[in-house]
Amino acid sequence: MTSVRPEDFVVDDEQPFDHDLLDRKDRVKGLCSLVESLSTPAVLAVNGPFGSGKSVFLRMCASRLRSRKVKVAEFDAWQQSHTQTPLVDLVSAVTSSDRFSEETARSLGNAAARLAWRVASAVTHGIVQREDFELGDKSGFDEWAQIEQRREEFRKELGQAVDRDGKLVVLIDELDRCPPERALEILDVARHLFDVAGVVVVLGINESELQQRVKTVYGEGCDAEKYLRRFIDLMIDLPRPGATLVGFMNETFASVGLSGDLKAGSNHYSGSMLEVLADRAEMSLRDIMQFTHRMARVFALLPSTERSEGPGGPVELLAVALCVLRWADPTGYRELTAGNSDMAEATYLLVRALSLEERLAEQDLLVLVPLVSLLWLDSASATKERLEAAGFGSDAADTILDLFQTRFANSAFWGRPSRDQIFGFVELLA
Repeated sequence: MTSVRPEDFVVDDEQPFDHDLLDRKDRVKGLCSLVESLSTPAVLAVNGPFGSGKSVFLRMCASRLRSRKVKVAEFDAWQQSHTQTPLVDLVSAVTSSDRFSEETARSLGNAAARLAWRVASAVTHGIVQREDFELGDKSGFDEWAQIEQRREEFRKELGQAVDRDGKLVVLIDELDRCPPERALEILDVARHLFDVAGVVVVLGINESELQQRVKTVYGEGCDAEKYLRRFIDLMIDLPRPGATLVGFMNETFASVGLSGDLKAGSNHYSGSMLEVLADRAEMSLRDIMQFTHRMARVFALLPSTERSEGPGGPVELLAVALCVLRWADPTGYRELTAGNSDMAEATYLLVRALSLEERLAEQDLLVLVPLVSLLWLDSASATKERLEAAGFGSDAADTILDLFQTRFANSAFWGRPSRDQIFGFVELLA
């Protein structure tokens, strides 16, 4: 049974690093040690592009801190914005849990409710009207003063709660998925309302994306980087996985039942092609997981005669090559399915999309075998003239043709899906 969407990553509080496939244990421990050592309020940010594993990193941090008896409040800014009012949503996530004693939680909740009500009242009716100035009425200013008083009351209650029950860490994730105004308001609330000794806020952000949200609100001329530094005391960049990426890919293949078909980091044709794709296309961890789950659907539809012969059969290689082309060069793939290009051109497009020229010259079979499998779908494309017309040089065309004749030209066509069926399978990658 395959699924479209990868399962959510679950972190066990007792063993937070059990499934740490990217070897981030030391980084998590380092950040947690820093958080525990801080005696002043602070806002930290874990920065990484979409799909880089920030959410998992923050969950491991949360589990690590809880195992060390530190109170942690987690807030998903995208999914938990129930009231669309950041002040209410964020404060509710902190106060409506068992992180504090019942009495403390009640006091915090009451202070938060008074603040939220006062802010809502001001927003609804307007803090200061023009006639307030004309008539000398200071009610608008009184409204503002009451809001500030309620903010101070909440901070005082929070400070007393931390004094009684110990440090509080507020983890805020998915900030850069929110609409611009809401994202900046959450940032403002986090910075100023939780500016209390013993409270540390840790954000999970995509800095470049958050900068774009700042510019959406304040204009392209705004120095977004400088603006964000006013709210964030320390930015911690999450590095792209290096050698650990192979292990992550293989665990992902295994999670969808493809460990017998795909293997990265070894002499395996299909796995090696996918490893090249992940590297050259700079796929995020989320991209790899989504691609793998969709590949599992494609593999499930391959003919049983093909699958029974084990991994590395012509249909499997062809399916992998087409899936990789579809991801790496969607426009070229569409031209192919529309009949506007042939398989010789598709082969050349894949070489260009993955920058395989050097590996082609070195006659690296790990990537050449899946590449040449494209010609098997249309053997009429397997001529030197067609390959050179597509863009290959004479030597490269000879290499491709030699491999095609050796590996695919005499492969049995019995049980092979039709061209339309193959493209139909690959469409499931969408």
